[in-house]
Amino acid sequence: VISHADEFGIDPNRVILAGYSAGSGIANYIALIHQSLNPEHFTIKALALRNPQLNYPVTPHMDMAWSQWADFVGLEAPLGSYIDNTSCACVIGCWSCSACDKWTKYPYPSCNESWNALRLEKFCEKDRFVNYTIGDALDFQRWPEHEGSLSARLPLLW
Repeated sequence: VISHADEFGIDPNRVILAGYSAGSGIANYIALIHQSLNPEHFTIKALALRNPQLNYPVTPHMDMAWSQWADFVGLEAPLGSYIDNTSCACVIGCWSCSACDKWTKYPYPSCNESWNALRLEKFCEKDRFVNYTIGDALDFQRWPEHEGSLSARLPLLW
């Protein structure tokens, strides 16, 4: 769109992005990362997000969700007090990988099979969750926050 700004009659220095649900991730990427890499091409003036997903990935639960859980029950709370062998794959794993019997096969290619397999092996196989705490889950499910990552740049929105 920006490369055809004249043709479309738009001002590339007055761009407003809108995103809904997972589309908010694309809008955030364009506003926070792509624009900073290409400041001479366009200027984002506003973001309009509906049901934004600001903690990626959305599934499985990552450190922000586990931190909220830990704030309520404590880091040392036994994981086995909150999940069992029928829910482990749903809570620890990624439902879009069809690890959870409750869900049908997710129709979009959003599953990272190898990462999901690591989580299930560590926590779910042979009921290993009974040997772990909420803090262990939080530490293992940590989203990378290196400089330039989407997670590191999201606070710029606020």
